[in-house]
Amino acid sequence: MKIVGIAAAVPKEEVNAESFVNEFGEEAVSSSTKNTGIFSWRRAASGICTSDLAYNAAEELFAKLHVERSSIDALIFVSQTADYMIPATSPILQKRLGLKDTLFTLDVNKGCTGYTDGLLLAHSLMKGMGFKRILLLVGDTLSKIVDSSDKGTCLLFGDAAAATLVEADSQELLFFVGRDGTGSEFIHQKIGYRNELCCDSLVKSSDLNLMIDGAEIFNFTIKRIPSMIKALLEVKGWQISDVDAFVFHQANKFIIKHLARKIRLDVDDKVPMSLKRFGNTSSASIPLTLVTEMRWKLSKPVKLILVGFGVGLAWSSVAVESENIVLCPLVEV
Repeated sequence: MKIVGIAAAVPKEEVNAESFVNEFGEEAVSSSTKNTGIFSWRRAASGICTSDLAYNAAEELFAKLHVERSSIDALIFVSQTADYMIPATSPILQKRLGLKDTLFTLDVNKGCTGYTDGLLLAHSLMKGMGFKRILLLVGDTLSKIVDSSDKGTCLLFGDAAAATLVEADSQELLFFVGRDGTGSEFIHQKIGYRNELCCDSLVKSSDLNLMIDGAEIFNFTIKRIPSMIKALLEVKGWQISDVDAFVFHQANKFIIKHLARKIRLDVDDKVPMSLKRFGNTSSASIPLTLVTEMRWKLSKPVKLILVGFGVGLAWSSVAVESENIVLCPLVEV
């Protein structure tokens, strides 16, 4: 399977860190930007959902690649902020994009590993079902479920989505994955059928908010991710010097720099980051980083390691070799 092209879309509205000084104080905002490396975010306007961003990214990709829509065999939509609980969002996008009615569609509820897991699913469908072309749509509008008074989430998450076209070929991608459900409460939203909150007229507004335990996420990341990457490199037969870029999920600068130090990577040379301008954009963070930070570098043969980690707790990575990934200009919605 090969990655043919990627497009990313973000909301037009840009929010800067300075705008939170009145809410949290200058010292707290300064400390946050120093640790996270995030200075601005994009926020989806009322009425703009993740699917709207994904739709616009897909349209940009189709136009850039001159895609015949009838050639798409499957659509995978990866998001934790779907349009509805019922029905799934992928059939809605199938209709909006004018794709054939024999298309296979799939919704996947994943966040931080959404892109790498989505590539794994696409690869599996091609191997198992014989599909030739798959559209992978990933993204979230987490600003809709963060507590505006909680600086731990409000100053972290941004909104974005991305579209990736993959095609079957002779290349075998190498994936490494892992899960540890014992840490599922470290990033969570309480509302759901387990707590009977969706059917309860007394749902508290706080139950709608996204909660995160940053210290536990950091500990998990440092424990799991370096060994996964080393194993991936060993099986692939690559040295660090062979890899053009290690593209990490954009959790925050503090975590990424610690990971780079553990693996002995040169951050400036090998680790592109988009979080300064867009924040942590969940499943869209890896393709958004490719589009905004590596657009002019992927027109030549490259070797990439893509690494997702976080909510679940989950981690996954993929080794990618490519001769020419088409990266579209960033779309604003």
